[in-house]
Parts: sequence; C-alpha cells; structure tokens
Amino acid sequence: MRQIEQELRDIKTHLAPEIQKLRQLRQNCQEVESVFSEKKKQYDNIVMNLDQEKGKMESDVKGVFNDYREDERKYHYNNI
Repeated sequence: MRQIEQELRDIKTHLAPEIQKLRQLRQNCQEVESVFSEKKKQYDNIVMNLDQEKGKMESDVKGVFNDYREDERKYHYNNI
C-alpha cells in the first residue's frame, strides 16, 4: 500500500510542472479567444454596414439608370 502511495506522490510531483504549464496555456488561450471574439464582432459590424451601403448604392444606381432610360425614350419619342 505504501509503495502505491509513494508511486502516486512521485507521479504527482513529476506532473506538477506540466500541469502548471497547461494552466498558463489555457489562460493564454482564453485571452486570445477573447481578443478574437471582439475583433470578429467589429469585423461583422463593418461587413454589415458595408453591405447596407452597397445595397443603397445599387438602388441609387438602378434608379438613376431607369431615369436615364426614361429620358432617352422620351427624347427619341419627341424627335421622331
């Protein structure tokens, strides 16, 4: 029984530094994930705003083009 307890203590002693490294790595991982989430949120907001702006511009261009075609049609209709 003592031999098993001694082996268990030896294993714990041997693994303690590795466990400490793992804890540090986990903390670093959480920090990186936090930064990533914040940057992703900012990116998604920018993409959403750009998509809205693009849609508005496309709508404006379509309206101007339709006005142009209508004016062109009226011009040719009046000059026939």
